[in-house]
Amino acid sequence: MKKIITILSALFMTATLFAQSPQRMSYQAVVRNASNNLVLNTPVGMRVSILQGSVFGASVYVETQTPTTNSNGLVSLSIGSGTILAGSFSTINWANGPYFIKTETDPLGGTAYSITGSSELMSVPYALYAGNATTYTSGNGISISNGNITNTAPNQTVSIVAAGSTSVIGTYPNYTVSSPSYIAGNGITINSNTISISNPSLTIGSSYAGGIVFYIDATGQHGLVSASNDQGTNSWVPSVTWTNTAIFSTFDCYLCGDVNSRIANNLFGGVSNAFQICSTYSIGGYSDWYLPSRYELTLMYLNLKTMNLGNFSNGWYWSSTEFSSQAAWVINFTNGSYAGYSKWGSPSVIVRPIRAF
Repeated sequence: MKKIITILSALFMTATLFAQSPQRMSYQAVVRNASNNLVLNTPVGMRVSILQGSVFGASVYVETQTPTTNSNGLVSLSIGSGTILAGSFSTINWANGPYFIKTETDPLGGTAYSITGSSELMSVPYALYAGNATTYTSGNGISISNGNITNTAPNQTVSIVAAGSTSVIGTYPNYTVSSPSYIAGNGITINSNTISISNPSLTIGSSYAGGIVFYIDATGQHGLVSASNDQGTNSWVPSVTWTNTAIFSTFDCYLCGDVNSRIANNLFGGVSNAFQICSTYSIGGYSDWYLPSRYELTLMYLNLKTMNLGNFSNGWYWSSTEFSSQAAWVINFTNGSYAGYSKWGSPSVIVRPIRAF
């Protein structure tokens, strides 16, 4: 079995609180081939994904690189400097973890990734947090040093304001401390310092979060909804010129349709195609819809169509998972059968957007 052995995940960065920190992260790994031999002094193709929440979580950033192993089989990457497929490394909120690094490797230097590895980021460098750090400014007679606020002129006005945080305004010794106001989302209540989930028990087929619920996770509060109706038909790619173009949207799992759609929209977004229909769909204030992965499309068929829910047609529906460079997976909602359909030569395949809640 081919494998990749990660021996070091080195994260380093130099920045100050008020400076713009460089958005890079170093990563090193040793590559071995199917015979367990080191791949030495050879260019390898790698796709790197930053996953949020778990090794099966949503991908917030995806890039590709073609590093060269050294005489010890070691590759060194600067994550954040590769060819971006999805997301923005500089806008990742590292405080909203945990985060995981997923690497996919082609030891022959191409994009036929056959080696996969995942590891949790056990710590994130201070400089990555510093990019989102709150900046405090002091008025006349006020100094801020190493977390200490000193009033060196008692009769001066103090004005310390941090966006989205507590503010202190006034003239010594009369200061007014104001706290921010928080707005709860649907089914969430905030009382004093307590945040409570007050969603009723969600059920498959119920109307919620802009669509029809067809999957609920173990918490009972999160899952997937489909649009209430089909959004017409279209081809998978915008024109015949894309027919033989693999975009490597081979992810096929819960929330993987979002990753696939981000990759596709980066390549040919804005031009009429199945992905564009989903990304521009908006209803009830919800505009984060995407084309489902084959796995998500299967859940939609089993949990809605077979129960006569969701207003589905008896026809073929697009997934965002590629079958090959020329075809993508589709599901027949008449009987649940699978097939690989031509990306360009099948413009009559039905499009049904979904979103996560």
